Amino acid sequence: VMGAAAELERGMVTARLQGGRRRKHAQGGYAGGPTVPIGKRVEGQGKAAKLVDDPDTRPVVERVITLRADGLTLREVAETLNAEGITGVRGGRRYPASVQRVLRREADRS
Repeated sequence: VMGAAAELERGMVTARLQGGRRRKHAQGGYAGGPTVPIGKRVEGQGKAAKLVDDPDTRPVVERVITLRADGLTLREVAETLNAEGITGVRGGRRYPASVQRVLRREADRS
């Protein structure tokens, strides 16, 4: 019985935390994560933290959009960025999935 109660409590805590993160994100805040999206940077700390455009990395996002608009596939965009020396957020190679995430994020932004 105690195990079931603990499991229920854990589920309630998890739901409460996820709801808070969703609300903060919906209000333009930054609720943390392993990496900050390319083209963005965190401004502020704690409850005041929010994502804002980063003028240093925003050109990379614009380059991805331009290459895709030119008709290149996701793989070709990633290969072009790698050839140009434009690395990933953590300094590694670009992959089609990361290119797709950038494009989705920009589409959601519009």
